[in-house]
Amino acid sequence: DAAVARWRERAAQGHADAQFFLGRCYCFGISCAKDDVCACRWFRRSAEQGCAAGQNNLALRFEQGEGVREDKEEAVRIYRLSAEQGFAFGQYNLGRCLMYGIGVKHDLVEGKRWVSLSAEQGYSNAQQLLGPSAKDTR
Repeated sequence: DAAVARWRERAAQGHADAQFFLGRCYCFGISCAKDDVCACRWFRRSAEQGCAAGQNNLALRFEQGEGVREDKEEAVRIYRLSAEQGFAFGQYNLGRCLMYGIGVKHDLVEGKRWVSLSAEQGYSNAQQLLGPSAKDTR
């Protein structure tokens, strides 16, 4: 596929966004064979350059043990990098981990704070997790 070929070329040149998108292609088998290990490799390259989306997706792979050894503590560390950049998905995932004690000591207050930041950006999963009070965060 021509689009994936362009992503591969840009990713190989070190473009973090292209590395993230190529990781998603491998993650979901979009115009290429599904390959979780290869997806993680591209997410990691993107994440190492500070791409919040790449960080969030790499952390999710660590949390779920897809393409890498499961390591929930590492997932939380990487989610925090994404969340601190203001990335709604990273904020939601960090907050969710804190709220439920996934890979980190349970901290409902801090977890809700992060999920609320995500909800304020309109992320529906965050709004649902907070319930009716999410509408009051705007």
